[in-house]
Amino acid sequence: YMGDWIAAVAAVDVYTAEKALGLIDVEYEQLPAVFDPEEAMKPGAPVIHDRWKDNIAGHMEHPFSRGDMEKAFSESAFVAEFSGRNSRQKQAHMEPDVALAQWGEDGRLTIWSPCQNPHLAKKAMAQRVFDMGEGDIKWITTTVGGGFGARMSFGLEPLCAMLAKVTGKPVKTMVTREEDFCGWNSRTEQRQTITIGVDKDGAITAVQQKILADAGAYLSHSGSISAVNMQSALGLFRSPNIYGEATVVYTNNPTASGMRGYGNPEGQYVLQQAIDLAAEKVGMDPVEFRLKNAKGEGEPSMWEPVPLDSCNLDKCIKLGAERIGWKEKWQGWGKKKEGRLRKGVGMSIMTHASGAGGFLLEHSNAI
Repeated sequence: YMGDWIAAVAAVDVYTAEKALGLIDVEYEQLPAVFDPEEAMKPGAPVIHDRWKDNIAGHMEHPFSRGDMEKAFSESAFVAEFSGRNSRQKQAHMEPDVALAQWGEDGRLTIWSPCQNPHLAKKAMAQRVFDMGEGDIKWITTTVGGGFGARMSFGLEPLCAMLAKVTGKPVKTMVTREEDFCGWNSRTEQRQTITIGVDKDGAITAVQQKILADAGAYLSHSGSISAVNMQSALGLFRSPNIYGEATVVYTNNPTASGMRGYGNPEGQYVLQQAIDLAAEKVGMDPVEFRLKNAKGEGEPSMWEPVPLDSCNLDKCIKLGAERIGWKEKWQGWGKKKEGRLRKGVGMSIMTHASGAGGFLLEHSNAI
């Protein structure tokens, strides 16, 4: 992909390093490429990695799927479906990716990095990059000059540590803004279809979600982001029948990762519009439809084994509707629409995790 690492230079200063880079000549062989995840899965598409001939990096089902979806939809009074896709989005933090590494005489590695998850990064550095003990790495997270998900994946740290090992000196690495945009991660593009079944009284009978995610050239957080998307989208409303599946595909695009919400905004953007379509088919006020179907205290949370110990979502919806003048501004589904311009009011709700419980073991310790 554009921005993939080819060669690295360490020098006494940045000017010498740039001159040295200019002395490196690379001969490239142009190969066929694929930049669309749907095209990447088709027979005969260019293969990104030899181990994955179909370019599918992974496929998963929602762990809390249940019920007979075909039967549920056939017996529903109304069925609404909405498809949508979110674009890639760069975190655009003020500080570009940067790292500092130093090897001690005792063979231990010290890394200074604005990393968002140093415990997992240290574990991966020890086991997957250098084959050394975790105790032989000291990872210091400095003041983070903006993260928003961009610092959840490895950036320059492995390269920085390798250069420091080769030179026997401390090494600092930093990318330019251009390199940060073309070579580092962004929000993951996810193409989704959400289908909702409803009975004649407006109660949701079935929710189905299908996701196609573009991992880019390598697999970073695209899979876990898709899992969080399903957890959040399928865990918000009460439904006896639920099904979700996600397919993550390699392309020749830059590697995608997490950004602000980690899959949740991407899912809600599609879900909430499907909910509005369902409310319209039933003929219910969108606020009342959400109040009728949103989970409450004592019911399963979006991580279903854990119940909701407290929940004031209904109060939030009612207060929000009151403050924005919902009853005065919302004019119903039957209003005749003329012309190109629209002026209206909308209501959306969502749930979000506090921490990463259920997916990751969260802990602090000292030795």
